[in-house]
Amino acid sequence: MLTISFANSKGGVGKSTACLCIAGAYAKAGSSVHIVDLDSNGTISRWLSKEDARPPGITVSKANPQQLGVHLQELARRLSPDLCLIDLAGAYEVALSIALFRSHLTLLPVCPSSEADIFEAVRVAGHIKTLFAAKGQGRKPLFRVLLTKTTTLLTLAHFHGMDQLRRLKLPRLAGRISERTA
Repeated sequence: MLTISFANSKGGVGKSTACLCIAGAYAKAGSSVHIVDLDSNGTISRWLSKEDARPPGITVSKANPQQLGVHLQELARRLSPDLCLIDLAGAYEVALSIALFRSHLTLLPVCPSSEADIFEAVRVAGHIKTLFAAKGQGRKPLFRVLLTKTTTLLTLAHFHGMDQLRRLKLPRLAGRISERTA
């Protein structure tokens, strides 16, 4: 089971939106996808609460953050999805470290025009590096910044944020999620 976490210790950066977009793309391609909703807001659980309205191939569960390891083992045994996505709360808690360590990839959603988003992504990236250095047993951490809430017409704030990401040497995905507009 491939596991991807969506992490940023700041709320409102697009973790749940990115998680659902990726789940939908993989499910549409024929993969079975399970989302573990660890966000205290329960956004994913609310969005996908009606089973008949949920896209085929996607299942969802909420888990006690303290029991995440056990939940993931049970999930692998019972459902055996191709892909497990973990939508984390916008806070530092035990579940963050467990999810980061159990993930094959961590995506750090960042709105490039928000210095606070970038600052928190740097903190989480540092946490990932520290966690793997201490307990990784030779595993290299894999994380990427995922740009979210980007506008069609890019602003000076966007370009400044992109310069900051390059200067901080935060690796990022080539794709981005544009801001929703009417």
